[in-house]
Amino acid sequence: MLIEICAAVALLLFVIGVIVDARRFANAVLLGVFLTLTAVAHGRKLLVVHHALDDTWLAGPALEGLAVLLVCCLLIGNGVRMVRKEGSRPGNLLTLLAGLGLLSLLLLTVVAYVAELRLVAAAVVIAALITAYFVCLYMCFGVYGYVYSRLPAPSGLDYIIVLGSGLVGGDRVPPLLAGRLDRAYAVFQAQLAGEALMDERGTGYRCAIVANDFHAFRTAIIARSMGIDAHVLGSPTASYFRPSATMREFAAVVLHHRWTHLTVCLFLALACRLILL
Repeated sequence: MLIEICAAVALLLFVIGVIVDARRFANAVLLGVFLTLTAVAHGRKLLVVHHALDDTWLAGPALEGLAVLLVCCLLIGNGVRMVRKEGSRPGNLLTLLAGLGLLSLLLLTVVAYVAELRLVAAAVVIAALITAYFVCLYMCFGVYGYVYSRLPAPSGLDYIIVLGSGLVGGDRVPPLLAGRLDRAYAVFQAQLAGEALMDERGTGYRCAIVANDFHAFRTAIIARSMGIDAHVLGSPTASYFRPSATMREFAAVVLHHRWTHLTVCLFLALACRLILL
């Protein structure tokens, strides 16, 4: 019952947060908390219904390990596809490196357990906890960012701003920019847009910024931090490109608040150390 109450509170705070300002990162965290608590509540009920609470406790670590292995395979597969299609630039290697990192952590966990290496096991626990922290934040960022990018454009816009990019060969529009232009044109047809420049009008304007769906939420966060009253719209992106691009956006948000996350990581490491002593 307590889990259901906490989930309901998280959902209420999430709805209030979206109504007040949909561009806050806290909304993503609250949505993630609600979904996690809901999944935990339903999982507990499922175990109780099947009378499996006492018989399957050993299956938990095995299932978690298989789930991590599956995620590693998906990330590595996506990373290989990104390199083949987009090249080996650092930004295109994120999912590949993330998959290899998770796989290494999984292998270290198995080695520490089989060989009974206490120091290695302690380091693995700390690394796993910190990894879980960032994975949870990434899932919150990715899910809410996708939902945010699909929100409809508000009415009464004065401006529609399209984030630009470089041209292919100097004269050809790349697919990412083409998607933004198509989305902006669709919004423009739906309502009358103003013609004056934003800096000439000053404050009191309403505008929409068009970016790719993976970039929409971070653009909204930046616009909010700059005091721009803008709703960000997301244009569709190829499915293979989205995981790596979302990871790049998430990394930028984390680096912007690096001291906060560093403090959390230090706290988690110290807490694990004290518990394992």
